[in-house]
Amino acid sequence: MITEVKITNFRNIKSLDLTLGNFNAICGKNMIGKTNIIEAIYWALTDEFLDGSKADDSVLPNTNKDCTTEVEIIIGNEGSNISHSVKKQYKRNYTTSRGSTEQYFSGNITTYFYDEIKVKKADLQSCLSSAFGFEKNKIWDCKIDPIIAISNPLCFLKIDYKDLREIVFKAIGDVDTAKISALDLFAPISDVLKKFDYDEGNSKKYLKSLIKQENSNIDLLRDKIAEQTNVQDMPSDEQTKICREIEELSAKKNELESESVISAKNKELEELKEKCINQFNKEKNAFEAKRNEQTRLYQQYNSALNIQRTHDNSVEEKRQIWSKLENETINLSQIIDSDTTSISKCKAKIEELTKRINENEGALVCPKCGTIISNEHVEILKSELESEKTSLNLYEFNKEGSEKDKANKQILVDKAYEDYNNEKKKPVPSLPAPVKEPDNSECKISPELAEMKAKYISMQSVSKEELIAEENKRKQKIDELTSRITYLMGLQGKHQLFLNAQESIEKYKSQMSVELSDKIANEQKVALVDKYFKMKLEAIQSRIKEVFGDVEFVMFEDNIKDDSWSPTCYPKIIGKDVAYQYGSSSEKIETGIYIIEKIKKAFGFPNVPIIFDECEKFDSEHLKESINSMTKSQVICAKVSDLYDVPTLVDLSK
Repeated sequence: MITEVKITNFRNIKSLDLTLGNFNAICGKNMIGKTNIIEAIYWALTDEFLDGSKADDSVLPNTNKDCTTEVEIIIGNEGSNISHSVKKQYKRNYTTSRGSTEQYFSGNITTYFYDEIKVKKADLQSCLSSAFGFEKNKIWDCKIDPIIAISNPLCFLKIDYKDLREIVFKAIGDVDTAKISALDLFAPISDVLKKFDYDEGNSKKYLKSLIKQENSNIDLLRDKIAEQTNVQDMPSDEQTKICREIEELSAKKNELESESVISAKNKELEELKEKCINQFNKEKNAFEAKRNEQTRLYQQYNSALNIQRTHDNSVEEKRQIWSKLENETINLSQIIDSDTTSISKCKAKIEELTKRINENEGALVCPKCGTIISNEHVEILKSELESEKTSLNLYEFNKEGSEKDKANKQILVDKAYEDYNNEKKKPVPSLPAPVKEPDNSECKISPELAEMKAKYISMQSVSKEELIAEENKRKQKIDELTSRITYLMGLQGKHQLFLNAQESIEKYKSQMSVELSDKIANEQKVALVDKYFKMKLEAIQSRIKEVFGDVEFVMFEDNIKDDSWSPTCYPKIIGKDVAYQYGSSSEKIETGIYIIEKIKKAFGFPNVPIIFDECEKFDSEHLKESINSMTKSQVICAKVSDLYDVPTLVDLSK
């Protein structure tokens, strides 16, 4: 602990010598130099000020910038008679040019002494560590000076989040990410995680780059398929028709050549009968398929319509929540404005009553003997004065409460507005064109089928003479079929280029199927990386809970726009879901001291004086009870008190 402090020419402090106890409060009115005493002690320990800024000419008195600022602290350990002194001197440096007697300002010089021996700045931290009893085998290995980290409870507002993350991770130790990735669930992404040293961010970027490349390959294959589709010598349905016609004509020719007219006629009758049946089934199936498709589209339209209505209702509900909270915030603002007006009126009334009391007290004294003739009027004015002061305190208390409520309500407004915008941005399937209800009428036969039935009936009534005539027609038909087949086979040779194009299309489709399969697999891996990150974050938070107890740390922030995570680090107020920077002064000090004690325990650090300035929100009893319950370290702080006209050291440990 620091047992003694000697300050010379530090800002408005010309000379000051203090003997410190375990719980020290520099008390006094505002603007008399309490903070300068605190800053001088902290500067001697850390070479910077409480707000994190470095030393500059502001340490020198305004009335004499050419003097030397000196701060010396005596450090003693409990149970030991050995003490050490740390002294810093700060002054301007003037240099004389060669061949001239005129001096010019060339910068500032800071000189460091340890036990009256001049030391380098780089060696000062090790000297201080030795003086406070840091164990040599304890490895800090962090960018931030450990004395700053365990002496200033408000330093966590100033430390860069990267440096604070480093301290937290050093305190909680390593989290075994390899063990998490070894779970069967993460087998598909184990190679990717290992490749990037279990960095989920780079792993996810890598997988997304693969998906992007696969999308590019799929687009390229689609272009090639479209190009080959344009290679046509005739429509594909016509080519199919030609092939089918050749097959049908060849089959008919073979039938006509191998069968007699009568057998052929009987066979034709049977075929025509079967054709009629098949055509009827075909038309019936087509009708039912069309009706089923119409039913599916009708159901799909109703489903999309319900989704659209549900989304619109959800958006309106969140908009109403946001609007309600916004109106409540406006009402609080009006209450605050009303309290502000009332405070101003009370202050004016108090000033008026005070003036009237001062004027009337003298008027009621006997000019000869000095006896008070009547005090009743003055007492009435004093009573009114006390009533106005009570009202002023009540309005100020109500205003402070309303401002806190407004700040908390504004957080809810921002969250509700964000929820409202997020709900509006949610993708909703586009609404298809309206579809009529399916047709439930019976299937009607086509003219083609009616014609086939009539033909069948007609063929059944053919006579023998007609069959002979039909035989002659059969021979004529064979000749016609032969001629037609020869013509169609000539056309079929022109289709070879089209067939080659079709073969290429099938090849590209096969390749595109592989690319689509790989894309789906990588998208599933991205989802697994997200799950791996959440499990890793849970493991980190579990270790933070073990080491830091009731103080939570936010280690990552979710970037919704690019679907990634950004590292961050800030604590929350102890026992509350409120970010450290948004807590009250007393909450930040209490939380900072709590974190300091956890850091000391994690690294095995000794007690170092805890120094802070912003304790005007504490009353003395609260200050003692709250801080004494959390730390055994020496406390040095500043406290506003109208009881002292000059900065006065008060030992709160007594």
